[in-house]
Order: sequence, then structure tokens, then C-alpha cells
Amino acid sequence: MLPKIKTKSGFTLIELIVTIAICAILSSIAVPSITRLLPMYRLKSEVRKIASNMNNARFQAISTNREHRIAFSVTNNTYKIFVGNRPKGSDVWTLQGDFSTDKISIDRNTFTNNEVVFRPNGSVDDDSSTGDGWLVLKNSDNKEYECRIIFATGNIHVDALP
Repeated sequence: MLPKIKTKSGFTLIELIVTIAICAILSSIAVPSITRLLPMYRLKSEVRKIASNMNNARFQAISTNREHRIAFSVTNNTYKIFVGNRPKGSDVWTLQGDFSTDKISIDRNTFTNNEVVFRPNGSVDDDSSTGDGWLVLKNSDNKEYECRIIFATGNIHVDALP
């Protein structure tokens, strides 16, 4: 009977070096593309977060039968959510949340006194006759997104601006 020949399995040093070199080349190609997309990703993420907080304030106004106000600070790039003490005409406002936009600027808005007040029926209490209002957020590449609120219904729409 012939003795069994032992074979060694594994990778050679040259195969490992070639594999690492290929990975390094692919990484050097992928990283610049990812960093170019990062500002747009942050903008979209922040717009979704603000729209979600606006919707949450609206739903809370409906479920608690009390006004909910969102006050925007364009200079500080922050916004605060307050809960009123009445269904309409609140005179005491309790802070519910304080938010900062991460590396995104609150560029401009059309809300009276930079704030939105959701009524218990889900609509927005606003003195303007425009029927809707908007908030524009901008990133470091000057790309803009808009959160638009239809005052009569309180519905919120998010769109990219050209």
C-alpha cells in the first residue's frame, strides 16, 4: 500500500498581498464617492426628522386635545416643541423637546413669528391667508429641501428644491 501524500492548504504570501492591494484600490475609489454623498444624506435625514417631529406634534395635538407649537430659530438652527394648556389660545406653553439640526441650516420659512401651532383638529393656526407655509433647509453644498404644511389640513410634504 502506498503512503498518503499530505497536501498543505492555504494561501501563499503573494496571494494575500495581491488581495490586500485590490481591496486598497477599491477602497480608494469608493471613499471619495461616499464623502461626496454625505452632505446630501445628512440633509435628507434632517428633513425627514423635522417632518417626523412636525407630524408627531400634530398627532399629539389631536390626541391630547391641546395646541402644540413648533418654534424655529433660523439664527441658531434649532427648533423647540411646546405643548399648550388649552385647545385654542393657550397662554402657558411647556417645553416638550429641544432639537438642533446637525450640519444643516434652517435657511428660511414663511411661518408667522417663525412658528407653527397645530390645533386639536390637526390644522395649523396661522394668521396668513396663503393656505400653506414652508420651511427650507440647506446643506453645505447649498442643496435645499422644503417642508411644506397645508394649513387647513396640517398635512406635511417634503420636496427637493431645484
